Amino acid sequence: MQIKHLFTPLKFLLLFSLLLGLSYCGGSKDAEEAEEPVNEEETKAQAAALADTAQMMQYVLWNWEGAEAYFKKALELDPSLGRAHAHYGWLHQLRGDVAQGITEMELAIQAEPQNPLWHAWKGWMLLWKEDGAEAIEAAQGGLEVDTSFSVSHYIIGTVYADRGDFTKALEHMEMAAKDPMFVFGLGVGHAKAGNTDKALEIAQQLVDTGETWNLWGIAEIYSTLGDKEKAMEWVQKAFDQKHPYIPWIEKNPILAALSDQPGYQEIVEALKLPSM
Repeated sequence: MQIKHLFTPLKFLLLFSLLLGLSYCGGSKDAEEAEEPVNEEETKAQAAALADTAQMMQYVLWNWEGAEAYFKKALELDPSLGRAHAHYGWLHQLRGDVAQGITEMELAIQAEPQNPLWHAWKGWMLLWKEDGAEAIEAAQGGLEVDTSFSVSHYIIGTVYADRGDFTKALEHMEMAAKDPMFVFGLGVGHAKAGNTDKALEIAQQLVDTGETWNLWGIAEIYSTLGDKEKAMEWVQKAFDQKHPYIPWIEKNPILAALSDQPGYQEIVEALKLPSM
């Protein structure tokens, strides 16, 4: 199974959610006002549509209350909907409830054990929780499904880099970088290994793509190199272009290191992040 992307590009996610999610939810109706399905097939279809809308609210609109309501309704209708558990897990993690976030990811794995992304995402949460051994174990679950799965290689490579084992780290980062969305991880890996020129070369390659997705990764590379001012320039650009990861800026150890930089706290305050 090949699942190369964490999220559909924003414009497609927005369009997809509007066409599918809102159509099932009765236009502008709230999740609780959606018409009740009449059979199992319709139930699953409506749950999937509600999950689409929840993802749009979470990653595009940054409407945390709306995302919460739609995830809850989706899972009420279909508790076996893996992606609803997984993305809802990130909402829990965002508000600081890491344990519940991991629990939701485990529910996603139980529902869809052959989806490598849920294994890798559990590893990502554990990585940010600074539990390297468990992060590797979880990410390995994704490689058992797909030996080339980029997200798992990224997680494992990051743990090895944090341990100072740069040979293994870069091996995994090279594997991850076969997916264009994870080239940034190779840049971070080289930055951690002290290969400054190579890290800067990769950062420039990402700049040259002009892709919004790469803004987050460029910021990570510069932050890892210790160039906080440059890193903040790219964080600001990511915020201005509504990169779907930006709400997790404080949860990401690499970008949390920029908290003393001008503009950082203004971004955090503008996000109006949910709390426990």
